[in-house]
Amino acid sequence: MPRRKSSSSSSEGLGGSRSSIRRTLSQRKMRLKTMSEDEKTFTRKITTKNGKWLEAQKTFRDFLNQKAKLRSFREFLKTEFSQENLDFWLEVEKYQQMDEGEERDEMASAIYKRFVKCGASEQVNLSHSARQSVTDRIQEPDADTFLIAQREIFRLIEQDSYRRFSQSMRQ
Repeated sequence: MPRRKSSSSSSEGLGGSRSSIRRTLSQRKMRLKTMSEDEKTFTRKITTKNGKWLEAQKTFRDFLNQKAKLRSFREFLKTEFSQENLDFWLEVEKYQQMDEGEERDEMASAIYKRFVKCGASEQVNLSHSARQSVTDRIQEPDADTFLIAQREIFRLIEQDSYRRFSQSMRQ
């Protein structure tokens, strides 16, 4: 009777041994257990788009780093009465670059009061869970305090306002 290849050697052609694959799956399950529902949704959206969403995100991020284009986009957002979304996103970007300390904590509080808190002067349109995530974390802010909210606003701008802006520039 011919000898059959061991399962570990046949699985190595697929990217590693069975124990390696089990370990990777176990690590993914542990990460999912510690993620909030918003983070799980965001992860699924990245995964299910097979790189296309990430490519679009990179393109939009590149756009946001070009000052002249950003000014035009801000003017466009003013006409749509949605400039607060871009302002929020940019403020959170600055916040995330800051070193820990009292100044960063003060900025977190200012961002929360201006954009996130219900009834804020420039309140952004967030889901209840994203708003609650920030509210829960604002007492002891860290670099990721606004992460879920920022992702949500980024997607909103990218998929809504930015598309209309791009279309208006083509006309």
